[in-house]
Amino acid sequence: MLDPLLFKDGTEWKPDWRYEQYLKETYTNLGPEWQKMRTWMISNPAKCPAKSMKRFVGNWMNKGGVVRTKTAIPADILERNKPVDKSAGRKWIAQIKQVLRGRQPGEDL
Repeated sequence: MLDPLLFKDGTEWKPDWRYEQYLKETYTNLGPEWQKMRTWMISNPAKCPAKSMKRFVGNWMNKGGVVRTKTAIPADILERNKPVDKSAGRKWIAQIKQVLRGRQPGEDL
């Protein structure tokens, strides 16, 4: 669980579990950086964001010195975008071409 961050008006913001999970998968040193960010906000309340805390967090985490994991793309998106085996599609297209030429699929030329 990450500690809440502060908006300019003093209200607290806590990331939902999905965003927190995304941050943990993306940044290897999330805990120490989160504490630095929180400490900075407490020390500089006039410079805290007035809106869009996710934008502030993203900018902070993407500045120099923050260690990113291999990819910033969430694992579920990577799973959905796996390469497709194109050989099955090629076989199907070849069968359609044979049918259009008047041959049965698999029939020798």
